[in-house]
Amino acid sequence: AWVQWKIVVKKSNAVKQIQRVVRGMIARTLVRVWLLRRSWLVIVAQACIRGHLARKRVRRRRRRAHRSVLAIQAVIRGYLARVRADTLHSERAAKRIQALWRGSVARVAADRVWLNSQVVLIQKLARGFLGRQIFRIVLKENTSAAC
Repeated sequence: AWVQWKIVVKKSNAVKQIQRVVRGMIARTLVRVWLLRRSWLVIVAQACIRGHLARKRVRRRRRRAHRSVLAIQAVIRGYLARVRADTLHSERAAKRIQALWRGSVARVAADRVWLNSQVVLIQKLARGFLGRQIFRIVLKENTSAAC
């Protein structure tokens, strides 16, 4: 019985050894899978966080760029408005100058027409006066020569 008992103990020890080896292999495989999954989860989590931070940076840059674009547009619109205002002011001034010049030219022309009519009248009166004086002188000479 003692020999059988030794054989049973040897077989039992062999079974325990096989179980220990198999359990170690299973444990190492499970640990390896667990580590791979854990590292995969860490990688995925890091990728998600990096993506979120990158999108956040892009949004900030876009907001900053949008604000810059709005500022540039405001400056350009202000400049264009000032240019339009200056142009409008210049056009109004030019129209006013043209109106004043045309009025002045028209008044000069009207004065010339009036002056010509007055000159003709004055010339007519002067010629009549001179003609009558010459007639009187000639009449006096003729009457004094006839006497």
